[in-house]
Amino acid sequence: MTFNGTGVWIYGAKRPNHAPYNITLDDQPYAQNDGHSDEDIFQDVLFSTTGLTNGPHTVSIADSVVDPSRQYLDIDWVRLGSVHSFPLVMGESVVSLPSR
Repeated sequence: MTFNGTGVWIYGAKRPNHAPYNITLDDQPYAQNDGHSDEDIFQDVLFSTTGLTNGPHTVSIADSVVDPSRQYLDIDWVRLGSVHSFPLVMGESVVSLPSR
């Protein structure tokens, strides 16, 4: 996903059947994360970062299935932030902009 801004937050679920996942931001890999949880956790922060240079960035998230019983990755929404605007929230094909 390509965006303009200074921060990004990716929200999703962690569940017993969810896989580890990798995040890449501006072609730089971040440490592997794990979507697994013994209990269902919804709308959890899967990744976040702030303090980016205001401008274009690309973030990607990809599962890294190593166990067939843990093969899922759920993303609920993505929140984008900028020093010049309110956060933009995207999820389920809906974009919500706060009123000014």
